[in-house]
Amino acid sequence: MKPAAPGEEVSQRLSVEGADPLLLAGINDANLAELERAPGARVLLRGDTLTVSGSPEQVERAAAVAQALLDIARIGEAVTEEEVRRYLDGGFCRCGAYTKIVKAVLSVAHG
Repeated sequence: MKPAAPGEEVSQRLSVEGADPLLLAGINDANLAELERAPGARVLLRGDTLTVSGSPEQVERAAAVAQALLDIARIGEAVTEEEVRRYLDGGFCRCGAYTKIVKAVLSVAHG
């Protein structure tokens, strides 16, 4: 992401290839709505691309959370609205989603 001028909006695109978009988005897009709500970024899921737009700070925070959730969705685990909230609140604890992230990392590392 290139540096933005004050007040300028930026966008970051993340590939959702290999992730089930229904697991990522949640029921009635609840996960995407929660991902937009907390940092104030706009989130758009189209095809194999998740686009996050907003101020550089909003995009940085939302994109980091989106990437963690993508890792979970790629191993076929459902992403819950509660997990989205926990990530956005900075609660990267070793409970709940932590084991799913470990499984995602291990599955990528071990092919």
